[in-house]
Amino acid sequence: AAIANTALGLLKTGDEVLIPDNAYGPNKALAEGELAQYGITHAYYDPMDVADLAARISGRTRLVWLEAAGSVTMEFPDLVGQVRLC
Repeated sequence: AAIANTALGLLKTGDEVLIPDNAYGPNKALAEGELAQYGITHAYYDPMDVADLAARISGRTRLVWLEAAGSVTMEFPDLVGQVRLC
C-alpha cells in the first residue's frame, strides 16, 4: 500500500515510471493495471545494467523504482550508480 500511495501521489497522466525487471510481481501488476488506468506508462529496465537504466530515462520519467535485493532473483544492483543517474 505504501508503494502504491507513493506512486499515485507523485505521478500524473503522461508520466512514466521505470521498474526493474526483477521487481516483486504485485508491484509490476500495480504499474500494468492501476497506474495504466491513470495514463501513467511504465518500462522495465535491467537492474544489473546501469547503462540500460540510463538509456531508458526520458523527459517523461518521473519515478525510478529501485529494488534491492531483487525480490525474485536476489540480485543486488549497483545502487550508487543508479542513484547518480537520478
